[in-house]
Amino acid sequence: MNVSQSDFPGLDDFDEFISKLPPNSVVRLEPGLYRTWGIYQGPNGLAGIQLPPGLRLLGSGAGATVIQLIDVASEAKGWFHILEATGEGTVVQDLTVDCNGANLSKPQVITGAIQLKGHRSIIRNVEIKGIGHWDPNCAEAFFVSIIEEGDKDLRDVLVDGLRFNGPVLGDTSKPRQFTMLLVTNNHGKPVLNARIVACSMVRTDNEENIYGQAITTAEAVGAAVDHNYVENFGTGYYQDNYSCHGVIIRDNVFRNVRAGIHLDNSCSPDQVFESIHVSGNRIDIQRTMLDSQWYWGGILFLTDATGKTPTNVTQFVTIRDNLVRFFDGQPQGNATNTGIMVAQYYGDHKTLADYATIENNIIDMTTPNAIQCDVDHYRICGNTDFQRNLLPAWDNHRKVLFSNDSRADSSDVEAAVKASAKKMVDAMSAAIE
Repeated sequence: MNVSQSDFPGLDDFDEFISKLPPNSVVRLEPGLYRTWGIYQGPNGLAGIQLPPGLRLLGSGAGATVIQLIDVASEAKGWFHILEATGEGTVVQDLTVDCNGANLSKPQVITGAIQLKGHRSIIRNVEIKGIGHWDPNCAEAFFVSIIEEGDKDLRDVLVDGLRFNGPVLGDTSKPRQFTMLLVTNNHGKPVLNARIVACSMVRTDNEENIYGQAITTAEAVGAAVDHNYVENFGTGYYQDNYSCHGVIIRDNVFRNVRAGIHLDNSCSPDQVFESIHVSGNRIDIQRTMLDSQWYWGGILFLTDATGKTPTNVTQFVTIRDNLVRFFDGQPQGNATNTGIMVAQYYGDHKTLADYATIENNIIDMTTPNAIQCDVDHYRICGNTDFQRNLLPAWDNHRKVLFSNDSRADSSDVEAAVKASAKKMVDAMSAAIE
């Protein structure tokens, strides 16, 4: 059905309309402003309006159709979402979600824009604005998320053309963390075939006490993160501390970040990161985003070798044709400033990072920290600085400097990668069953 702004003259009319929709409805919103109280945590649990399962909410274009938070309800606390749905097949498309963060009468909450829960959820051509983190009791905010709860996997989700250009608002009296886009589930089950493409996230403020990631996934199997543009965030893309297989990260631009691509296998035990392909990305590291952050570098694969996670493995990694630049007088010689790293983070050497191909990357560092590769089977070749000088790689645990055309059991590398691809397909099939 088609509706217009004039159909909802009262403050509560749009929410009342949404509340009466049956599952799997299709609603087309004409250009205009549609106001909502959203869904929030009240004194007795969730309150406000939830989208019906399977709703296709279609606007007339981002900027033309705007869904805006009226204000924070007097009884609201903690989490807050403007649009939220539970159930398969929900679509939010061609509209702007305005969290109205600069005009709230009671900003002691987190103003999240969208949360969808279920298979085949889609967010396409959506702009978000007015987001913020004021909740004193919450460590991290997630402004847009597709998740699954309970003992289930999450399948076939798409985020295509999500856009943000503005400040991240909030209480700056103490550090507050956020993630702009999160795709995950109840840790322990996979996220199958997620695609995050053609998104643009530009943060216009430089408040160091409000920091975080642009894109985060966890348990990703067969995921693609490609052709996204991110500027002025702590991290461009972050894979959380849970197993992932067959992730492709390609042709993204991450500017003014402290880490471009960070796959962190260092916290939860018994995790396997494998068959990860990183190619064609441009990463610009800027000092303004480094001062209060954790790891600094272009492409980081970290595996913890302490007793906490002794069985974690990162393997079958390909890093090819990427460009990493450091700006703003960033010092080049500190072990935390690294162009590309596939390595352990702690502990004595063990075979916890294995089978890596690092080739034809351009990095503007000439120190040994340009490439750190602490693996047993590797192929490193064709990597240069901006003057086309060949770059070596440094093994921090063996204290060995490899030449640019170094190979260790290269035939094993190629055979292992083929075996890993078959293993990934088998894992996906088993998860679907």
